[in-house]
Amino acid sequence: MDNHFAYGCIIYNGAYNLVYKQVQGKAMKRLKLGYGVLTLTLLFAPLSVLAAPKILSPLLISEIQTGSKTSASEEFIELTNVSEAPIDLSSWHLEYFSASTTPLTTPFRTIVLHGAIEPGGFHLTTSTNYLNNLATDHFSPTLAQAGGHVRLVSVDQSKVATVRDTVGWGTAVSPETSAALAPGGGSSLMRLAGADGVLADSNNNKTDFALSTGPTPGALNTLKVPEKSPQPSGDTPAPENNPGSPVPATDPPVESPEVPQPSVEPTAPLEITELLPNPGAPGTDANNEFTELYNPTDAEVILAGYKLETGNTNSYAYTFKNEHIAAHNYLVLTSAQTKLVLANAGSKARLLGPDGSVVSETIAYGEAKQDQAWAKINDVWQWTITPTPGAANILNIAQVLSKQTALKKVAAAKKSTAKSAAKTKTVAKKTAAKKTAKKAPKSVASTAKSSESGSGGDGQIASVHPLVLAGVGGVALLYAAYEYRQDVINFIHRLRTNRAARRAHGS
Repeated sequence: MDNHFAYGCIIYNGAYNLVYKQVQGKAMKRLKLGYGVLTLTLLFAPLSVLAAPKILSPLLISEIQTGSKTSASEEFIELTNVSEAPIDLSSWHLEYFSASTTPLTTPFRTIVLHGAIEPGGFHLTTSTNYLNNLATDHFSPTLAQAGGHVRLVSVDQSKVATVRDTVGWGTAVSPETSAALAPGGGSSLMRLAGADGVLADSNNNKTDFALSTGPTPGALNTLKVPEKSPQPSGDTPAPENNPGSPVPATDPPVESPEVPQPSVEPTAPLEITELLPNPGAPGTDANNEFTELYNPTDAEVILAGYKLETGNTNSYAYTFKNEHIAAHNYLVLTSAQTKLVLANAGSKARLLGPDGSVVSETIAYGEAKQDQAWAKINDVWQWTITPTPGAANILNIAQVLSKQTALKKVAAAKKSTAKSAAKTKTVAKKTAAKKTAKKAPKSVASTAKSSESGSGGDGQIASVHPLVLAGVGGVALLYAAYEYRQDVINFIHRLRTNRAARRAHGS
């Protein structure tokens, strides 16, 4: 307020002294009154009116596409040099923020720029493997169709960052003044150009940008700033409105129709619950890897606008279209459907909401063994040898054996089996021998009886080899000695006792 007052006083005194030297008398009173009004106007005018005009950025974000007609992952950001000098991009970069981010301090993704732009030239940054013949820089698919922010930043030699331009669309909460409309698939957000070709930059995204159904990456924008109808001059007298006279009809102001903005469902707390990076035969990595999602809510969730990313740097992405998950149910997505890659050497996965926010993210896994699933069990990510696509996860800890260890175990089992068989055979032989020995006396008696009768069963004399008889007799003697060993021992003991007693009596 003090600055306003001092500034007004200076103007008033200067104007008064100048006029006083030239005009005197009664006219002076009128001039004093007029200059007093002028002084008061300047006194209470905001300093912004007195400030120098705004210096525009030499580089502007001129067009953004969040997805093509064929793929939601085909994105681009176009920059235009609106200055009269070349711009070296080595000290410039782009930042992306989700729609709900406020304030814009920590970007979700930073895109470093390279090369230079001539006056009036373009620089195109595209998603991976998109418009490679036109693009200078690339980034992983990131831009959410429902809403988001892209910011252009330059860094000076003192490492001081300056925000040069910001574009917010759809549900963005931190745009320049108001957010522009959200572009659908195949459309782009295009900065309007005046009749002279100069790009609009009024620091209001809603009025500076419009939706274009014909994107022009790396070329002049085709949409123009709408021409304003001429305003009536201040000298035209206003029509008198006498009481009782009819009021002349006036046409209502014509407003340009706005494209209806798609409604955005709130992001649901979905979960990634299981990954299978290394399916066993006959499955393949290209077709049978899978990612499992779970809906813990009580309502069905439409996944349009959600994005699934894999890789340690989130380099692979799949954007959902019309898929849905029923309440308290699972959705299994195979690599054949999504073309996502789950590296066997180690990777991770995450799910992004329509607003670009991270809904769910796995912990990175290490080397994946065949048919082992990386699963969330009891809120802990761990390996299990029992994959359960579309069902609750089961903890089954794997005991992985090397091939050499497995072969050693098989050989040891075979050796043990052979030993057991040999032992069984030996025991069987011994048992048979004992049975034969026990039955020998009966056989001898039968043989002797048969010999005494002198005839066999058919009335003929049996012929037995002498050695057989001798063997049978020896076996019988051995068996008898074994059976009556105690009697023999007792008999010998009595003989010795009696002999000693006789000797003692004789003495």
